[in-house]
Amino acid sequence: MTSSSTRLRPLSIEEAAAFAPEQVVAQRPADPPLLAAWTRASGVPFVAGTPWQWASAPASAFAAAVDVLAPARMTRTASTRHDASPLPVAAALVALAAAVHLAATAGTWAWRKVELARAERALEAIATELGAASPADIARIHADARHRAGRGAPSDAMPLFARAAPALAALPAGALRTATFGQGTWTIDLAKVDDAALAGLRDRVENAGLFVVHAPTASGVRARIGIAP
Repeated sequence: MTSSSTRLRPLSIEEAAAFAPEQVVAQRPADPPLLAAWTRASGVPFVAGTPWQWASAPASAFAAAVDVLAPARMTRTASTRHDASPLPVAAALVALAAAVHLAATAGTWAWRKVELARAERALEAIATELGAASPADIARIHADARHRAGRGAPSDAMPLFARAAPALAALPAGALRTATFGQGTWTIDLAKVDDAALAGLRDRVENAGLFVVHAPTASGVRARIGIAP
């Protein structure tokens, strides 16, 4: 059993000339010496053509040109068409963010509850050490100690009124009638005011670290303001 193979051989000048074009038009800038060198090297006449200018080419030239990006564009379009919708992913991310936010809020609330419980236990221990019946009595013991030393206390008339004054100043004009101090609290007699004014007074007093209780009277409202326990 024999085998044979075909070996390619280079073409002769005569054979190459049979396949050569009559001339080659150089559609690029080329000076005559360069064209002459190409002609001598190839045996085919090289002549200068009109260099291609993108800016001056007519629209028909671009329309007739080969679109080399068409396969890539078709592949990208097909892959995009088969991609899943991004909406489920976005919804999942939003739900995850909401869950993280709720978990963080719950954790912060629980930690504050723990801190408040610790503070209350610490106040109870201090009250027991000072012989106070409750944490609220700590302020009274503190005031008594300052009075014995000849100094004022936060529950005295003027310091307490100074803290409550901004809250009272925001009441409607003419609402404040009388103010009486006794047993560490100010008793305030007010003219008749609406619920919104009372709610605002309560919020401002509490923001100042004080407490307020009020009740209606025949002529208006009576309120007591003191140091918050």
